[in-house]
Amino acid sequence: MKVVITGGAGFLGKKLARRMLEGASLGGQRVSELVLALIHVPSHFEVEWITEHMRHVFPREWEEFEAASGRKPGQRLIDAWYERITHPDKSVREAAALAWCRWENAHISLPPGFTPRARYTDPEFALMMGTLVIHYWKHGSFLDKADVLAGMSRIAHIPGVMIHGRLDISAPMSSVWALHQNWPGSRLIILDDEGHGGPRMVEEINKAVAGFLQQANP
Repeated sequence: MKVVITGGAGFLGKKLARRMLEGASLGGQRVSELVLALIHVPSHFEVEWITEHMRHVFPREWEEFEAASGRKPGQRLIDAWYERITHPDKSVREAAALAWCRWENAHISLPPGFTPRARYTDPEFALMMGTLVIHYWKHGSFLDKADVLAGMSRIAHIPGVMIHGRLDISAPMSSVWALHQNWPGSRLIILDDEGHGGPRMVEEINKAVAGFLQQANP
């Protein structure tokens, strides 16, 4: 049986990285190909990149983001956000989630014609997303980047396509490149005019999946 896995964004941290360390198996079947987009490699570096260093790109938005966290002197910003999103008062959690999602909309906004994602203003969605993302990021996605890269040898034989937007600066290209360099079977497609998703990215994902399926059924 041929198993082609596709995924994007947090998928790598919460699903694929585990598969890498397990030798890429799924439900007893061996994975034959991987198609990945919106790639975020889990590590404390990536968390600090998005929560701390993006202040150099979006200083006004970041100041609002930091203020909403209630950070104490010397405290990591992600730790302050964890306190807010796990606060016993639901109204505090809801306000924190909406503020978090405003920052999400900010750091993915570089592509020309960007439209803020409306669902980020929905309190229910924001609370779900904020809770999950902050929980995983506080704990470095429960994985170490070095372990992920070291585990790439277990899937070296598996062909894969990685698709990433150059304007998706919230996921540093250096991490995507390191993943590619440690995965001999991978092909990296960089979309110069797209960021965290877009029509060309969807097109490239579909083309990659179709290509692998065609190889299996010539």
